[in-house]
Amino acid sequence: MEQKIIKVIENFELDLSGILEDNITDVIIHGSTVTGGFIKGKGDIDFLVFINGKISDAQKEQIFQYHRNIRMKKTLASQLEGCYYNLDKETKKVIGGIYLGTSERGWKEVNQIVHNKVNMAEVVSNYYSTRKSGILDEIFKFTWEEVEDELKMQSKSNLSMIDEYDDYGFKVYAIYVSARSLYTIEKKDFISKGESLKWILEKGKYHKYQELIEECSKLRNPLTQDEINKINKDKFRNIKEFLIEIDRDINSQTIR
Repeated sequence: MEQKIIKVIENFELDLSGILEDNITDVIIHGSTVTGGFIKGKGDIDFLVFINGKISDAQKEQIFQYHRNIRMKKTLASQLEGCYYNLDKETKKVIGGIYLGTSERGWKEVNQIVHNKVNMAEVVSNYYSTRKSGILDEIFKFTWEEVEDELKMQSKSNLSMIDEYDDYGFKVYAIYVSARSLYTIEKKDFISKGESLKWILEKGKYHKYQELIEECSKLRNPLTQDEINKINKDKFRNIKEFLIEIDRDINSQTIR
């Protein structure tokens, strides 16, 4: 993990200590900042904060306001995105929390784990823990059969929606998700967005989609209007064919 990211995390944990005092069980960092491929201004600094016990309404509002403030500053820390999970002090089960997504419109309090089985497996596969508590392995429980089922359903869902959304942000999302899903099905592992498209091309089978894949590899969500205007739309002409073929491969295999 890059030193500049580590510094953001150190400051983040220090700031949270001022709000949560000594009730922080662990701060977990995962995603592209750990696996590689993080892009300033595009990717998220994905985090999980595990809190020992419930927190007050005042503390919740302090957390929301803290994230509003850092996002206004447009520094690297403004890319922090993730979840706070409250743990029962005795059972260590999740009893509530706060979800902080890309848009403040989606910020909300939660009463259970919001990560699905794919999310859980991906986080557990590679993460950075500031306190080495081991709490993640206690909380994120999954089987690879569950991961496989979710990946296959997600592939079908993306394919069904590709005709409904004439939106290049969704098209880029669907291509990356499909490539990464196939990699996970075949390798029982996870890979970054950029590396997934390189891997797809190396397979040889998808060379007829090279123009589409290479055009997509230049893009990362969220797309600006200027980026959308510069997209060679013609290179996306066979996206549905590509997604159908990947979906067929995803659903014909089993994680071993």
